[in-house]
This record gives sequence, structure tokens and C-alpha cells, in this order.
Amino acid sequence: MGVFEQYGLSVYRTVRGRGAYICETNQGIKLLRESTYREEKYYKEDFITRQLKEQGFNWVDTFERTENGTILSEDEDKKRYYLKNWFDCVECDVKSFHDVLSSCSAIARVHVALNRISWIPKPEPDFYVPVMMNLEEKYSKKVKEMISAGNYLRKKKKKSDFERTAFENLKAFLQEADAAMDFLQTSGYQEIYDNAVKNHEISHGSCNHHNILTGRGYVAVVNFERANINVQITDLYDFMRKILEKYNWDIKLAYRMMDEYNRIKTIGESELKILGILFSFPEKYFKIMDHYFNSSKAWIPDKDVEKLKNVLQQNEARVRFVESLK
Repeated sequence: MGVFEQYGLSVYRTVRGRGAYICETNQGIKLLRESTYREEKYYKEDFITRQLKEQGFNWVDTFERTENGTILSEDEDKKRYYLKNWFDCVECDVKSFHDVLSSCSAIARVHVALNRISWIPKPEPDFYVPVMMNLEEKYSKKVKEMISAGNYLRKKKKKSDFERTAFENLKAFLQEADAAMDFLQTSGYQEIYDNAVKNHEISHGSCNHHNILTGRGYVAVVNFERANINVQITDLYDFMRKILEKYNWDIKLAYRMMDEYNRIKTIGESELKILGILFSFPEKYFKIMDHYFNSSKAWIPDKDVEKLKNVLQQNEARVRFVESLK
């Protein structure tokens, strides 16, 4: 039996897209992707997306079950696949203010719907929603990694232009990281985080423009495989940071994005403080240093050189935005 027959579908047309097949069927648009994992891996995502639909957020990529009730199907070559309900839409266009702002509203709607879920499965080997590490632990670990990279560069006698520039700016970015951690200590964050864990506050976990799709009159949010229990405002931060890096940390755009989210789900004073903490930490510089330190140092990609250059050029604007949040 063919893969699509196992779902009771007739397929009219398939095209490649997003590392999968986008399929036009007699039951709407579907996405078919090969899987190398056990079915249990998808139970968390299946639960969350189905709950989102039940709670009123319809534009989400729920799994299509086979006629036997399974998520995964298998073809004659023993290859396994899953099928998702999909949409006639494209990724959020970061050059479009309309798409960017609509995405912020969609993130808020997802959070509102997630907060209506009244039951979360108890942690089990095959099915659980992981708890995200709190910021104090996360930032402490990142600072140690930045220091390790710095120590390596300090001992290296012959440095490339990238390495010399990265090392020369390490002290300033470590000071920013320390300031973020000091802010964290006085913000009341730990209580907010503890409440999020206690109340099973679910976040998307990978909230970027690749996972937010715009269609005619709707915005879809997809790919919940990294969903976790965490303070939800971190999703908005993840999305905003990626966008603001592309707009040289435009303060007016930043506040328009927060206003769009706030229009659906209120950003309280405590959440505003958390945004301030998150934006205070030099995340992009850390990512560049982490990638450098944990990869081959014989050849540094031009992309990394360009990223470091952009971080340094934009940092003054980022700091101005952070100051506006305090």
C-alpha cells in the first residue's frame, strides 16, 4: 500500500518544499516528510498542536493520522514518513512590516491558546514536555564558554583578523553579560520562572520567521518540536531579536512589535523586565564565539567574519534599545 493510501487520501500534485513534499490532496494541503525517528518522538508535538486547535488557534500544523491511528507510515522500502496538515502560505517576509507585526500578534494568540490547556501529561520516557533551563544557569554556562574561548585566543600567538577582533572585544561583551546577570538578580525573574514551571507554561521554543507562515488573511505557526516549559515572553524575544538584527535595532519597530503582542496578550511589568534581561545579554556575540570555539579553527567561514562585523557595528544601537527598556 502506498504512503498516501494509508491516510485515505488522493493526491493531485506534489512539489518539493522545506525539505519535504507539499501535497495537494482531496482533503487540502499536506506536508509529507521522511522520518528517521521512533513514533514516540512526535507525541509531544502532536499533543500540543491538537490542543492548540481545540483551544481556538486553527493555523497550526497538526499531524494527520493513518487509518490505523498511527503518526508514522511506512512505504515498501521500509522508509518511514509523517504527514501534517499544511497551508497555502509562505514564510514571514522579514522585509514586510505587515508580516512582522502580524507574526507578533500570532505569537500572542498561540500563547493565549496554550495557557488554556488544562492538562499536561506527566513526564514519561516516551512523552513529556521538557523544562527549559532558567536564565541564571543558562547565562552562567554561556559566560564560562565565552571565557574559555577567550583563554584559547589569549594563548594563540598568530591570530587571524577575525580572532584578533573577537578577542579585542571580549572584555566589553563579558561586561555586558555580567550586567545582564546583575539585572537578573534584582528583577524577580526566578519567581516568574518558578510559576511558569508550576503552571506548565508552554513556549514554542523556536520562534523565528522560518516557523511563522503568512497566508491570505491568516498567520500560521508551525514546527513545535522544540516546545518546552518556560516563561512565554522568551518566544517574543527570540522572534524580535532575529528581526531587529536585520533592522539595526530600530527602536520604533521594536516597540511596534511589542505593542502588537500586547494588544492580544498583555506584557506586564515583570515580563518587560525579562525582555530587558534577555536583550541585555550579548547573545549574538556568544553564538559567534561558540561556533568558532567548537568548530575547526583552521578555516573561518566568511559568514562568521561578516556576522562579527555586523554585531560590532550594531552593538551601540542594541545597547540604546536595551536602555529604553529599563
